[in-house]
Amino acid sequence: MKMKRLVIIFAFCFALPSLFAEIISWKGMEFGSERNPAWLKNLTKKNDERTARKRFEIDEAFEIFLGVGKDEDLESAKSYAASDCMKKILAAEETDETILNGLLPVYDFWTLDETGYTVYSLFKLKRR
Repeated sequence: MKMKRLVIIFAFCFALPSLFAEIISWKGMEFGSERNPAWLKNLTKKNDERTARKRFEIDEAFEIFLGVGKDEDLESAKSYAASDCMKKILAAEETDETILNGLLPVYDFWTLDETGYTVYSLFKLKRR
């Protein structure tokens, strides 16, 4: 009887923390990714590339470009983000097709809400 009571108390002690479990909102999250990545916030709000360079190990020989795309379909939103990035490169300076071919994808981050996917695509381009 004493052993049975000890087992019940022991089980209760292990079950107690689960009674106070934290409720997590998964909206806008992908498994294994950050909810609000600091590198994205610094890049979009503060125009500060240092966090993104450190996070993705991008050295100073490369320029960083961020494209943003929005659509109901994830693949279409990614395409729009890549196209937005290329528009930014073309608007920044006169470039030729060989430079755009040197554009390398680094990372895609997306959120999903009732209007669809918003994709932030990070690219790097070797400086001339």
